[in-house]
Amino acid sequence: MQKRIFFSHPGSLDTKGKEFAIMFIHGGRDNIDLFISTSEPGPVQVNVTSPKTTSPVVNESFTLTAGTGKHVTLSSSFGQHWSTGKHERGIRVVASGEVTVQGYNMQPSKSVAGFTGDRKS
Repeated sequence: MQKRIFFSHPGSLDTKGKEFAIMFIHGGRDNIDLFISTSEPGPVQVNVTSPKTTSPVVNESFTLTAGTGKHVTLSSSFGQHWSTGKHERGIRVVASGEVTVQGYNMQPSKSVAGFTGDRKS
């Protein structure tokens, strides 16, 4: 018997959150781009890490204020090649207030891969 899982969130959905777990499929580019922004009225501390891998690695911390954003460039080595094995190249974004995270891993004119989302508790 096939199981079906449905996710529901009360009210309108958005892509804001305080904690994100992100993985990418290899996109054939030199870099992967993350864009992080906030509309929070006060300062928001953001940490971008790769907690399960030692190579490649990202460990960036910065502060955002309302209407500002940060472009974080990641190594294309974070992109997962198609396989059935276990890999630990995930990115973790944790913020002290709500942020929006957008990620892009694309090769112009050949493919586009991106996401906007969050990890809701």
